[in-house]
Amino acid sequence: MSDQWNQDQQRNWSQAYTSLIEFGRSALTSSALLNGGAAAAIIAAATAGTSIIKLSSLFWPLLSFCLGAASALLALGLAYYSEFCLLQQNRGITVSKFYNKAEPWVRRGSMCFGVLSLLLFVGGIGSAFYILSQEQVCTPGIWGLDKLFRFISG
Repeated sequence: MSDQWNQDQQRNWSQAYTSLIEFGRSALTSSALLNGGAAAAIIAAATAGTSIIKLSSLFWPLLSFCLGAASALLALGLAYYSEFCLLQQNRGITVSKFYNKAEPWVRRGSMCFGVLSLLLFVGGIGSAFYILSQEQVCTPGIWGLDKLFRFISG
């Protein structure tokens, strides 16, 4: 009876651990795509023929999005390395001495870079909004916002 409980408990733990890894992996991938997509959108908007946005005025939002994408990719790399070493340990294969000493730092680093990526995304959105709202760098009709506001207001 005790062995059955341990096997069920082990199976449940394994499924929970696998789903947690998948959740973290998809969150980090989404963060990298969000940051990279936002940087591409700013460049596309600045180089469009109908806008008068200066690309140099959007330096800080672009830097924030690019660093956010790099941070998410670094977090993904650390997470994969940590998963690989943990899998090797569970199989009974000897892992490098470096990993045994650095294991807590690798996991914490992965989490910190993931959170940093999301913070840089929010910072990039905020700085882009601030820059675009302070100076009249956009014509009123760009992106069709004037039509949208007229439609909403009736």
